[in-house]
Amino acid sequence: MSRIVKMVGLLALVAAFGLANTAVASPPVPPPVEGFYVDAATIIDCFGTVTENEAFTWTYGTGMFDVTTMTMQVLDSAAQIRYEENFSAVDGSTMFNKTFAAYSHIDDVPNLGVTKDFGYVGDTASLVAELDESERVGIGIVSYGGIVEPGEIGGLESICPWAAEGDWAWYPATNEFITMGSTVKTGVNMFADTPAIVATKDTAATTTLPPDLTKDPASATALSPALSHEVTASGYGEVTASMVLHLQEGADLYSPEIQDPQLIGETRYTQNTLASGVIANFQKEMIYKTFIQPTPLDQISPP
Repeated sequence: MSRIVKMVGLLALVAAFGLANTAVASPPVPPPVEGFYVDAATIIDCFGTVTENEAFTWTYGTGMFDVTTMTMQVLDSAAQIRYEENFSAVDGSTMFNKTFAAYSHIDDVPNLGVTKDFGYVGDTASLVAELDESERVGIGIVSYGGIVEPGEIGGLESICPWAAEGDWAWYPATNEFITMGSTVKTGVNMFADTPAIVATKDTAATTTLPPDLTKDPASATALSPALSHEVTASGYGEVTASMVLHLQEGADLYSPEIQDPQLIGETRYTQNTLASGVIANFQKEMIYKTFIQPTPLDQISPP
């Protein structure tokens, strides 16, 4: 597992939303003591120009993790959620409806939840009528692995669902980075027909909560470290959607001074979808979830 957890700076890759991000099946990371709640809603009905830009980044960790230096120690974990949106509609009729919510301490909802629907009809008398919209989201978790004592709660309560009741358990060092995104575009220079398109998007990201075993494991509402992005669109124009995933898992706990665990598992996945022209129906759903099975402590030698 050489070097997969030596630099928490790998979390910065989530910001790039490119095709080379890194990921692994990691446990959730409990939030710091002090919390936050961010809520924003936008409704627009306008003929003319509409723009909106939004960016959100939350980086945090446990134990000795230091966000200023992006360093961590034995048994520490760190996580990051990033979200970006850019919306620009010029010389046309635009209807725009969006809600954004981000929470640090939650019970049964994602840490980040965004819903958005919009429609655009360009002015055919304009030479620059155009809609250009993009939305991107990513999560990243770096964990040096950890040990769960029987009945332990508090800072490690999010790990308890993996531990057999009354037994010690451990989970290995892991890296986990996933990005998803989509774009919607149309304009007078793209097609001869009137530039017109409608779209709906839903985004959710969770890094703090354990899985809810009472819900469908494939569901984005089943919590655990999870990411989902859904796009529905139709009209004249271009729609793209993409997902990149890279997971790494070690054979043991990780200690910078003592151990560099063997890399025993790696998963990569890349998907890109594009529809351009007269789009009668575009539907894309992307979901990522993780689950870790604990290993009895007597099968390893802790650092």
